[in-house]
Amino acid sequence: MGITWRNISVAGFIGIILISFSASVSLAREVFVENDETIQGAIDMVEDGDIVTVRDGVYTGWNNTDLDFSGKRITVRSENGPFRCIIDCNNSGCGFHFDSGEKGDSIVQGFTIRYGNAFRGGAIYCKTSSPTIQNCVFSQNNSSNMGGAVYCLFDASPNIFNCLFEDNTAEYGGAIHCDLYAGPEIANCTFSGNRARAEGGALFVSNFANPSISNGILWGNLPEEINGPSPATVTYSDVQGGYPGSGNLDADPLLTAGSMGGYYLSQVSAGQPDDSPCLDAGSDPAGTICMKWSWGDVCLDDLTTRTDHQTDGSAADMGFHYAPPGFATPTPTPFVIPSPTPTATPSIMPTFTITATPTTTPTITPTPTPEFRTVITMPDDFFTPGETCWVKLDFHNHLSTVLWNMPVFVALDIYGQFWFWPEWSPEIVYREESIPEGASGLSIIESFSWPDIKLQSMNGLKFWGCVTDPDFITVWGGEDGLSFWEFGFGPL
Repeated sequence: MGITWRNISVAGFIGIILISFSASVSLAREVFVENDETIQGAIDMVEDGDIVTVRDGVYTGWNNTDLDFSGKRITVRSENGPFRCIIDCNNSGCGFHFDSGEKGDSIVQGFTIRYGNAFRGGAIYCKTSSPTIQNCVFSQNNSSNMGGAVYCLFDASPNIFNCLFEDNTAEYGGAIHCDLYAGPEIANCTFSGNRARAEGGALFVSNFANPSISNGILWGNLPEEINGPSPATVTYSDVQGGYPGSGNLDADPLLTAGSMGGYYLSQVSAGQPDDSPCLDAGSDPAGTICMKWSWGDVCLDDLTTRTDHQTDGSAADMGFHYAPPGFATPTPTPFVIPSPTPTATPSIMPTFTITATPTTTPTITPTPTPEFRTVITMPDDFFTPGETCWVKLDFHNHLSTVLWNMPVFVALDIYGQFWFWPEWSPEIVYREESIPEGASGLSIIESFSWPDIKLQSMNGLKFWGCVTDPDFITVWGGEDGLSFWEFGFGPL
């Protein structure tokens, strides 16, 4: 990326704020569910595009089972993954019920669903609906008829990615039953210990259904792995007893226990005596097999099948992948709709990747230096109509030399969405400046009177600023890293 910039206008700055906040239909909010609240209560109060984040804990009883999106295009996710957030159906009802035409933008992410008990679909029931189900664990669910964990019918085609099915039971389809033209896509899932009292320990397929399974492990399910009068499409999967399809195996996957469960893959380099045949046996590179989480893509090379938690690399491993310790759930990227009395967001330092040339993409690491620092300033931290506003980046250069052609970065941060000066661009742009010795400053936005923006009060907006050397190696900000100024605005 070369140097691209144009003159700053107050209208551009205010326009970004108006674009970000006035069209609330395009904004999303995140609602948190605490242990003493119910998941369904949160689902009922949100709208399309919103996120329901469930805190760690075990959720059971009324309004925490038989959860229904009612057709909403929302994400319901755990805060810290399936081993810390559990929906316990207590052998009465299922976890989620989809029958309102939900599509792929209705998302369930990061739960353990256990002890479900229903006529069909012990954990999830999908009828004419195709939600996205990611990073979930289905354990000890039961159906008295079909689909111990998941039941799909009438063209239901959910996307089921990176899930673990263990110890579920049903008459047909101990883990999953696909019926009546259903076509779920099932990728990187592990099935183990599931049992059908009749047929299809892992999967039963009937009435012209056509599910697809890729990069899966189906091992140790009874009375067999896959059965039924209709075929499944299975590729790059390890299926006990074998199954036709490109890249398929019939070899003990050598599942081994680790810190988060018993479904890691044995690997000599992680301390086990043998390598699992499922290593590097998937269809594509790990970095290209991804799921869209609420803040962006998470790919298999972010996750692990190893007991030493080294992430998956090169070709993808088959089966379920664990999140390594310390894998955090970032703040989601959609805008958050501020409440009438908003609370400022925490002061979290962003990290940027700056492209110096088409082949160089160094990552900025703040470098506090007493001899040179930058400070972003505004005349106040809250503005009402008619008040004077401006934005400056002050330089304190005590290095006894002029700093020539230094890239200057300034970003307006609106709840995690960054707009880069001087173009107010969502792409990273910058401006080169030569910085003299001593104290000096750069006007980012010239002085103006704050307009009467017809919006409620907003807080927690930020300007960030820093300077790098021409090679983008060293970064100078404030005393503790990138310099920032937090501000808000509101009516008189």
